[in-house]
Amino acid sequence: MINKTIKHYKIEKLLGKGGMGVVYRARDTRLDRPVALKVLKADLTRDPNRLPRFLREAQSAAAITHPAIAQVYDIDEADGTTFIAMEYVEGQTVSQLIANRELDLAGSVEIALQVAEGLNKAHKTNIIHRDIKSDNIMVTRDGHAKLYIRINSLIDSLNNKLYIGKHVEVEVRDDLAPEEFQSILRESGIVYVRDDI
Repeated sequence: MINKTIKHYKIEKLLGKGGMGVVYRARDTRLDRPVALKVLKADLTRDPNRLPRFLREAQSAAAITHPAIAQVYDIDEADGTTFIAMEYVEGQTVSQLIANRELDLAGSVEIALQVAEGLNKAHKTNIIHRDIKSDNIMVTRDGHAKLYIRINSLIDSLNNKLYIGKHVEVEVRDDLAPEEFQSILRESGIVYVRDDI
């Protein structure tokens, strides 16, 4: 994929691989800026019902504006490849800072506070990250924490359905009592905002 161009994104370097796909550093040739380009696994988007969900989730994630949240720029498809273009954050992960012994207690607290503020903003837009760990938090050279929002982390109550994470879908009725709803959540293994803390 290196040096391949998808739409107007020229892939430059492999950044990492995960459960949803592969992340590359790419160049947005229209705006001449670096982006993190996540190319989704084909099996995640092969189901025609899933792509609209990814689009809704990307729209919700893109609406979050916070200094500790990496911005979502675009989601698109080209030649059967679905991708998400996000803000490219130059820096190191918290894991790398720890391994290099470059993170002291004061720095750890500052990063935790920044991430908590970003998560608070995400939670207010019904996004639960569910994978907060040192590998998923980038820290810029000037000490600003940036969290990438996982596109499959949105709680979407559109069309009376509750979607959370991997393939979990629960029918929600308008007349559902709060106790019934809590029971459904518990039995379904669905997560809560507090799971990010």
